Amino acid sequence: MRRSALFRNFAPLQILLVAVAACVPLLLLGSNWLLQREFDENRALRNATSATFETRYTLEQLLKLHLDLETAERGFIISRNPAFLAPYNEAEGRISAVLEQLGSTRELKEEEPLYRRLVVESRNKRAFAGQMVTLIKEGRDDEARRAVASGQGKLFMDRIRALVAQIDTLRQEQLRARLEASERDSRHLRRTTIGLHTAVLFLLFIAALLGMRINSARTVALSRMRESNERQSAIFDSADDGMMLLDASGRIRSLNPAVTKMFGYAEDDMRGRAVGMLFKEAPREEDVAAFLRTLALDPTRSRLRHVREFEGETSAGTHFPVEVALSTVPGETQRSFLAVIRDITKRKQVEQMKSEFVSVVSHELRTPLTSIAGSLGLLAGGAAGELPERARKLIGIAQANSARLVRLINDILDIEKIEAGKMTFDIKPVPLASLLEQCAQGNAGFAAEYGVQIVVEPVAAGVAVMADEDRLIQVITNLLSNAIKFSPEGEAVRITVVPGELAHRISVAGLGPGIPDPFRSRIFQKFAQADASDTRQKGGTGLGLSIVAEIVSRLKGEVSFDSVAGEGATFHVDLPAAPQQ
Repeated sequence: MRRSALFRNFAPLQILLVAVAACVPLLLLGSNWLLQREFDENRALRNATSATFETRYTLEQLLKLHLDLETAERGFIISRNPAFLAPYNEAEGRISAVLEQLGSTRELKEEEPLYRRLVVESRNKRAFAGQMVTLIKEGRDDEARRAVASGQGKLFMDRIRALVAQIDTLRQEQLRARLEASERDSRHLRRTTIGLHTAVLFLLFIAALLGMRINSARTVALSRMRESNERQSAIFDSADDGMMLLDASGRIRSLNPAVTKMFGYAEDDMRGRAVGMLFKEAPREEDVAAFLRTLALDPTRSRLRHVREFEGETSAGTHFPVEVALSTVPGETQRSFLAVIRDITKRKQVEQMKSEFVSVVSHELRTPLTSIAGSLGLLAGGAAGELPERARKLIGIAQANSARLVRLINDILDIEKIEAGKMTFDIKPVPLASLLEQCAQGNAGFAAEYGVQIVVEPVAAGVAVMADEDRLIQVITNLLSNAIKFSPEGEAVRITVVPGELAHRISVAGLGPGIPDPFRSRIFQKFAQADASDTRQKGGTGLGLSIVAEIVSRLKGEVSFDSVAGEGATFHVDLPAAPQQ
């Protein structure tokens, strides 16, 4: 621990008094800011009140126009007087404009379905009135009067009145809530102002108390600094991992014995030289300095340990894999960075053995499991004759679980291929319209088992992405599978495309419980599954989204998601746009 860092917490009493004096105007500024926010809230409240009255006026105007429409229509039916068509046509012409004006003033999410229903009912009412006028013009008076007597037009009008009343009620409730919130904020402002003034007195008391204790604290700090330095020196010298202190240009300032043992250089031969001498492919010194400068300037990143793998090179010219963790050293007057180097040769060997074992076992299991699944399918299909009911159920269970094992092994092999770089990608323009329809048709049977529909929203002509067609189908299929499994019965999974200049976004949206917050950070990891019981009941290997992320990454795209608890999740795949043909 450095001396300057240790004593920063024990400044003299004078500095504390200056700090307290600086806090007083800050607290006053905070009080003024709160008052300004109160003024802004009042202004926003006035605007909201004006908007509410404007909306209510628009609603009244809309209701009056429908009543004028109905009155003119019935007057024309009764009297056949063409004079009634003038107010009818005027009302018909103004209703659309008033509806559009009402739609532009929507603020609440709850208004959206009411507004859409109001548009539909208005359209129905106008269509009915137009039909009645047409019947009278054609001389079919009896037919028109029977239609009016059926009450259909009154039903449309009653619905319009009800919807207008609901929208009006929503706006009034919103205004009432904002008034109550404004009153609460005013009370909170008064309490906060009193609290700020109390805080000034409290800070003065704390400054006096710290002033009395600071001298004794300095003595304790000196003792702790000596102990800390001795402890850090012991750790630095005895650590198994190599540790180096680098300056801002990436040159070695100090190192522990583990570094000399690991790379075979003498300590004096390494001190003052660029750290790139220790790697097979040495980065340029200016690139290292630029990265360290960026790391130092970013306070968020500088607190983290940045870990990367390199190929180390000893003084004898031999190579071995190393893992380098880099972080800033706090409290240094001259900017320094700590590099921790670990020999990961054994770990790489273990990972290679694990990868080869998984690959071999998966390949050896897939062939017999495929045969078992096929044989069970033949038995279930009656190839060996009619089976008893109990036997059919047992064979069905065995067939489903063997197919599940085959899918798991295929997923493991796909992951192994991708990570080993053995999966080939034929990148070319892929039209999205036909591909998404193909994915929807291919998964329709699976969706039917869950009582879910797949809806592909229309895709603009000529929209294509640069991708491997088979791998993109695999990505969309995995996303559809997840959405189908977690969507309630009777709902629909929707596939949409949002074209962009450089990339097109493919979105797969499904309803359901959504993604739990604790699970979101690891959703694309291998074998990752939420712990909710509903998720476990749906089954799955936990590899589907990991495969999606790996494939999309190799297609030079990005995958992301949006989720709201209880409202489902939407996964987005952004892929490079293909050139226009």
